[in-house]
Amino acid sequence: MKPHSLLVKRISAHCDVKTLGPDLPQALKAYRNYIPTFMHGKRITFGHNVSENGNRTRRVFAPNVHYAYLYSRALNLNVYCRVSSETLRRVDEAGGFDEYLLKVSDRLIGDDWAANMIKNRVRKAWAEKKDEIFKEERDVLERNYGENYAK
Repeated sequence: MKPHSLLVKRISAHCDVKTLGPDLPQALKAYRNYIPTFMHGKRITFGHNVSENGNRTRRVFAPNVHYAYLYSRALNLNVYCRVSSETLRRVDEAGGFDEYLLKVSDRLIGDDWAANMIKNRVRKAWAEKKDEIFKEERDVLERNYGENYAK
């Protein structure tokens, strides 16, 4: 059964991932396309609401999207980005934003040019600064927990 044409028009207006999530501050609305989007493969899906009588009505399932600052140790800066809650879980699981970007496949990031630009910058910076970053962490661990802990 095909959905009603008015419903399709109303749904297609909400299909752009860039329009999801809480409202942006007014100062950033002009730069909406420059904010990197990390959705980890999540996207808008469609389905039905089913009432107790079995009546079905079309609906949209939107991903849970947030705007957040994620800190990149390789770039030494906070990246303001649009992320899904799945991405935030994966960042915590990977051990940080840089580690997430190095692990995740390009297919899960998608074709967002800003996100791919951040990923490429982190990859280059990580190759140059990896030893420095780990040395700083080892020094902090040795100071706080002793020499044997960091090895």
